[in-house]
Amino acid sequence: MTYTMKSYQPSDELQLINFITALDEDSEILHRIRHSTYKHVFLVYSQGEINGMIMAWKSSFHPNCTYFTCMAHHTEAAKALLAELERHLEQQDYPLQTIVDENDRLHAFYLDNLFTIIRKTYLPRINVLKDHASFAIPTNQVVKPLDEVTPHAKLANQLVALVKRNYEETHLVNPVATMELTKWRNLTYPEDLLASGSFVCLDPNEEKILAYSFLHEAERDDMVELGWCGAFDEPSAAIIPSLVVKQLEYAMRIGYQYVEGEFDTTSIYAMEVLHTLSLPKHPVSITYQKRGI
Repeated sequence: MTYTMKSYQPSDELQLINFITALDEDSEILHRIRHSTYKHVFLVYSQGEINGMIMAWKSSFHPNCTYFTCMAHHTEAAKALLAELERHLEQQDYPLQTIVDENDRLHAFYLDNLFTIIRKTYLPRINVLKDHASFAIPTNQVVKPLDEVTPHAKLANQLVALVKRNYEETHLVNPVATMELTKWRNLTYPEDLLASGSFVCLDPNEEKILAYSFLHEAERDDMVELGWCGAFDEPSAAIIPSLVVKQLEYAMRIGYQYVEGEFDTTSIYAMEVLHTLSLPKHPVSITYQKRGI
């Protein structure tokens, strides 16, 4: 098959949007196209129709890699697109990183082109009306909703520092940007956070945070989303599943039907929840990374 390669131009927007929509891709890519928040976009044509696209961008949160997404009807088109992208990159633009669904046809393609799997992310949707289970909270520990902990400045600062440490230690392959605690405070308390449905476990003296699990609003009215979870140390990770159960109970009590979560294999805290609660291990997204040319 003969391909024609070109760099994306605003005049291509409608055709590219139709191509992406036909493949049922997520809205983030459409948002980047419409708002020009990308570094490169290349299109490959066959017989006058778009056969594939590749988009690359940088992240201020994870500035040490170049993210990209590739969509193509054929592996040959994907190969041509990746080669075109890499021709426009410098060594400092690496590593390259992408996320694909477990059923994506490009899995073997990435492995054949010097990418390695750095993480799997399990994305279960829990029906709290059907899949609810009960786990006892350890009697020697205190569990409080986040909105009761936040007014205590010492505990609130301790929580933000712990969130920062936990996130950094689970993203060593793609390090996070160096940021002040003020920035991490904003990340810990985003607008969609449900503080009454997020829970923190304290020691008996209520002076030390042992574990936490956050809950967030979702786009759907009948759903909420599990957010970051973490713990002071590895033994304390065993507490987190009990916090998640309280979140499931909260969601059911408030009237939500579903709770969605993201569980990365690079996080011992997330894996503790996934395995202890026997949550579904599907669907799965896979993160690939290529370190250099």
